[in-house]
Amino acid sequence: MHGNGVGGSPLKLGVNNSVIIQRAKYNAGSGLRAWLSASNALGSVWSDEVTFDMDAIVQPSAPLITGHEPKPLEILWEAKRDAGLPAQWLCKVQYRRPCDPDWTEVRCHEANFVLEDPVPFTTYTFRVRCWLSSVMRNYVVMSDWSEEYNAKTPPAVPLGKLDVWSVCEPSLEAPTCKILWKEMPVSQAQGKISSYMVRVRLHNGVENVTSCAPQTCDQEESCFQSIPLKVPITEVKAVSVAASTTQGESIPSFVALPRTDVPTPTVKPKVRGARNELSVSWCVPTWFSERVQEFVVQHKPIKLHRILCLNWVKVNKSQSSVVVKGPLWDYTAYNVSLFAVVNNCSHLLGYSIAYTVQKVPPKVTDLQIMNISSSTVDLTWTPISLNTSPGLILYYLVHLDNGSACVFSSVVNVSRHMSSVQLRELKPGQHYDVWISAMTEAGEGEKATTSFTTKTPGTSSASKYSFLFHCHVSVCLLLITYLINKDISFMEIPDPNNSSLFKGENLHAQMSSSPVCIFCVLLYGIGKSES
Repeated sequence: MHGNGVGGSPLKLGVNNSVIIQRAKYNAGSGLRAWLSASNALGSVWSDEVTFDMDAIVQPSAPLITGHEPKPLEILWEAKRDAGLPAQWLCKVQYRRPCDPDWTEVRCHEANFVLEDPVPFTTYTFRVRCWLSSVMRNYVVMSDWSEEYNAKTPPAVPLGKLDVWSVCEPSLEAPTCKILWKEMPVSQAQGKISSYMVRVRLHNGVENVTSCAPQTCDQEESCFQSIPLKVPITEVKAVSVAASTTQGESIPSFVALPRTDVPTPTVKPKVRGARNELSVSWCVPTWFSERVQEFVVQHKPIKLHRILCLNWVKVNKSQSSVVVKGPLWDYTAYNVSLFAVVNNCSHLLGYSIAYTVQKVPPKVTDLQIMNISSSTVDLTWTPISLNTSPGLILYYLVHLDNGSACVFSSVVNVSRHMSSVQLRELKPGQHYDVWISAMTEAGEGEKATTSFTTKTPGTSSASKYSFLFHCHVSVCLLLITYLINKDISFMEIPDPNNSSLFKGENLHAQMSSSPVCIFCVLLYGIGKSES
């Protein structure tokens, strides 16, 4: 771009597609001529010249938005006009909603703007900038943007339906169920929800209607609105929930109630975790998938914290996978359940335990050695629970070492569902060191260690018979000592064969089978012969 003052020489100003002219370099009241040129190896071309009056280039003041009309949504503003100039204001209006990343821009010739088909019960932000269009000017000087102005559209009848679900807990008498629903988006509610209408229709034709205010609904078990089902589920024919505003009610959403008396396949979902998401996939037999209305993937933290919430995602019946997004907690076990909705009834197909992000497991506790023999030993421990493990336990590692110069060691993989294992083919009278650790995808946990020594063959039987022999001898010596120290006539001892006392108590057979009692009978005979 080139330019010069009136009477001056051309001046090269730049090579970009726009340029800023420093007005301080030019005298007041002077004219400024500007033109464009483009050059390459073949030559140059020039544009037409434009002449500017430096004193006439004045930026107008920013417009002032004075108000709006709700129906239709119309924005009004004022702009100051220079006196004596036959000019018309031209303006640009920009607007956006809170969820819009960019402004939407329109051009208008009046001091007002009407927004066509606005979203009900939505706040719009507006701003305006203007410039004067005059036949006396061959340039445009725009004002700055006005201050932003917010206008909210009036409410309307709710659109769409609530996302509803049911959760039932098993009980000895009857399942206890809750009806859950997610808050309706503002774009669908189109107004402030004053209450939720829950209608329970029974098989006998009775319909119970409950009005539930948003701020009073029970939210202990879920992050969403909920209400307990106060009648046995076997008596319920249908349950629906609708959102109510000042403009009316939304279309009722019917709740899929659980049913277990219909044959369904067992389908365990495959779950792959990543930070703040769970990727769930499944494969349902064709004979069953043809009857499915939709699938529901439910996920719930296993940790018993009420702040952690149950959630669900509804999936089109043509899909066989879904990515469940957060918020999800790292190092937390989730019960991911797959349901199929058939004839507006929910059927549990299967479930899996999954984590988003895992860590190595903690140390195994309560490691004990039991039932030691010459060649086997039982090892027991307390399994690591899902509430305390920061990752899914794949298996337990049991390592056995005799600690001798002739190194003997073995490693056993034990199922995560087990809490004991029998170590076999051990050497008699041998000392062993043993440790156990848990494994997750993140790696191996801390080891818990203990030791034991196997028994020598025959030691157990000899000890048993030695113990019994010493017991019998001790009893006999005590009886002899007692009889010597007490001046008791043996004649007074009842005859086991003739005594009514012995016959009544039926002790003769018992005495005959006891080594100690046989010895007592012998003492009785000796005493009788001496007398």
